Amino acid sequence: MLDSAGLATLELIVTWGTGLDVMDDDFDGASVTVNDATLYVSSVEAVGVPAGTTFMTNKEYVIRSQVTATSSRHQIFLPVANLYRSIILKTHSRGDQVNTILPWTLANQNTITIASGTEVFKYRMAGFLQACNRLDYAMEVPELMGDAAAITHRLQERQLEGYYILEFVKDGRLTECLDTSRLSSLELTLDVVAVDAVDHLDFIDVYLTELIRPPVPVAA
Repeated sequence: MLDSAGLATLELIVTWGTGLDVMDDDFDGASVTVNDATLYVSSVEAVGVPAGTTFMTNKEYVIRSQVTATSSRHQIFLPVANLYRSIILKTHSRGDQVNTILPWTLANQNTITIASGTEVFKYRMAGFLQACNRLDYAMEVPELMGDAAAITHRLQERQLEGYYILEFVKDGRLTECLDTSRLSSLELTLDVVAVDAVDHLDFIDVYLTELIRPPVPVAA
C-alpha cells in the first residue's frame, strides 16, 4: 500500500495530448477531434490501519534504451537492492510498436535474458514469450471483420506488437519476487535488430515494477 501519512503533499500529474496522438501514421488522411474530455479519478483507501503498520512501496517507472545497431548483446543495466515483481518491454520504431526489433522466425529466435553475472533468472525467446503473454494476459489485437478475418486469425498476427511481459510472481505471492538486495548487478540482455538505419529512432522502453521494503525499526 502507498502510505501517505508521512507525506506533506501527494499529487497526480497528468500530461494531456491531442486527439491526433491516438492515430496511426499508416492511416493516411485520417483525423480525430476531441471536443471535450474529462478525467475522473477514483481511489481505494484503507481506514483504521493500526498506527506503526509498515508496508512495502510499489514503485513503477520506465527506462528507455536506444537501439542504434544490430547486436546479440544489447545490454540494459537495471537498479539493484529491491524486489522486482515484473518487467515489461515495449519495442517501437519511429513511434510505432513493432516486433521487428526483437523478431522471431523459424530460422532465428531472438532472445531476452535477465541475469546477474552467471546467474540467469529469465531466458526467453521473444516470439514464444509473446505467445505465452497472449494466453496469460490476453495480449492480442481484436479480430478484423469481413474477408480480412481469415488472414489475421493466425497466432503471430493477432499478438499485440512490441510488448513482452516478464512476470516473476507467477503464483500471485510476493515471495516469488526477484530479490536483488544481495546482487551487485542486474543486466537485461537483448538480441536486437536495428530497424531504422537512417534516423536511429528505434527504442526499447523497460517498465519496471519494483517493491521497496520498509526500513527495519531500530531497537530501543
